[in-house]
Amino acid sequence: MKNEIQIHSNKDYRSFGLIVGSVLLLIFGLALPYWKSQQINIYFTIPGGVLILLALVFPMVLKYPYLLWMKIGEILGFINTRIILSIIFFVLFAPFGLVRRLIGRDSLGLQLHANDETYRKISTHVEIKHMERPF
Repeated sequence: MKNEIQIHSNKDYRSFGLIVGSVLLLIFGLALPYWKSQQINIYFTIPGGVLILLALVFPMVLKYPYLLWMKIGEILGFINTRIILSIIFFVLFAPFGLVRRLIGRDSLGLQLHANDETYRKISTHVEIKHMERPF
């Protein structure tokens, strides 16, 4: 994780309060509960409304909830990146490599053949004059 100092402004806190408050209020407080049971959920409506009100009136109050929210996002991003990259590796690259080994492909030339004494490859060095007029 990064240990860099970031300076946040009232605009960041206001955006955080408006976005998170709107999602809590509109989606989890009103839309989904009303769609399921024809009622509103005050456990999401009240915090959403309070966040929106604070974002509009006193955005600086949202500094510590914002920093906590960003830290949680950073931790989840760290975890999700590892999960997604692991899935990509084991679903795409590992089977591709196994198939290439099964059919005997050695693109890097890592196999030492019986008549070879070394893994060294002879350089195909190009003369410097070759680049004097490349076009």
